[in-house]
Amino acid sequence: MLVFPPAPAASGLNRFTLSGPSGTRVYIGESQRIAKRFQHYRTPGGPGERQTTKFRLNRLMLDTLVGGGRVAVDIAVQAETGGSDGRHSALDLSQRVVWLRS
Repeated sequence: MLVFPPAPAASGLNRFTLSGPSGTRVYIGESQRIAKRFQHYRTPGGPGERQTTKFRLNRLMLDTLVGGGRVAVDIAVQAETGGSDGRHSALDLSQRVVWLRS
């Protein structure tokens, strides 16, 4: 079973970088509750869910680790945007439109 670092229950983005003998792959995801999403990756579900992202990512991470590779995770729960005028403003990562805009 996969083990993840402590994750916040907050909204945000996550990035998994999988490095192995066949190269590097990156998966970027978003979630309203990152900790819950990580639980889905750890235990992806039962029959009939074999084609979902959580199942595929779980298998990819396990295969990478068994093959001697490395999986790194980065989490962002805060972000800001900068305008051409030099001003910065916080982005609300709980709003899906922010994920699509960034």
